Amino acid sequence: MNYELKKYTQFGTWMVVLLLPLCVLLTLGAAGAGEWTISAIVTVIVWLLLLLMYQLTITVSETHIRFTMGVGWVGKSYKIADIQSCKVVQNSVWTGWGIRKIRNGWLYTVEGWQAVELHFVDTKKVVRIGTDHACEVCDHIRALIGDQEPALYVLPSKASRWVTPIITLVILLLYAGIFAAHFYNFMDTRVQCTDNELIIEGIYGVTIPRSEIEQVDTLAAFPSITWRTNGYAWGNTRIGNFKMEDGSSVKLFIKKGAAPYIVIQRSEGRTVYLNFEEKQKTVELYNQLTIK
Repeated sequence: MNYELKKYTQFGTWMVVLLLPLCVLLTLGAAGAGEWTISAIVTVIVWLLLLLMYQLTITVSETHIRFTMGVGWVGKSYKIADIQSCKVVQNSVWTGWGIRKIRNGWLYTVEGWQAVELHFVDTKKVVRIGTDHACEVCDHIRALIGDQEPALYVLPSKASRWVTPIITLVILLLYAGIFAAHFYNFMDTRVQCTDNELIIEGIYGVTIPRSEIEQVDTLAAFPSITWRTNGYAWGNTRIGNFKMEDGSSVKLFIKKGAAPYIVIQRSEGRTVYLNFEEKQKTVELYNQLTIK
């Protein structure tokens, strides 16, 4: 009699909820940036994590138990003959999700706290595989190795019951913060120009005493950026510290594609590039800065 292949797939809902919007945001930002920046590298890494962690599938055959994660880049297969025992376990909150080294082996999980723990004949190391069908998977494996005792369901700990609501709240706050930051930075740079100083407001803002301004010029075309060292790059907005093609480190408060650009050479600190979406506002600020 042929053994019927058993297959169990758990979808990583929270991994997708957390990573997919982040992937979309980072991709749009990297595409709009037009430069090879750290954000582009982070975008690739987050997409790879999503493809790896969006699901976990366990397959039990007459001779092997196998699991694969995501699109199948990570997976392992174990011979039934090498398994000494199998039990249902409850992962702690601190164990977390993903691919983790645990005290006596390895854990592979994409969501939830239930897992099957495999013990082997020739090693003391164990393997934990997360699944939302832990008892069923464990029962199949036990039957194959000759253990007829049914798997015992393990009640989730009190602490783990709070994890999902907390994760939900954290994710909502995280994305609320991201969207608030984008909205704030999409707005034109807020500038105050007085007789004594130029005040550029915001997260990366700077106050420049008039006595430090050596020269003020305008550019019709913006030079190439090679790296964002500590700043914000999304769409046509560039705010913060950047490295230019000529190797110089500068501070930007610009909207690319909205010429002209004001260049403020300073005796102390980084050169500042500044403009507004409306050309007239840029021209007015330039006139204020060049008044003796």
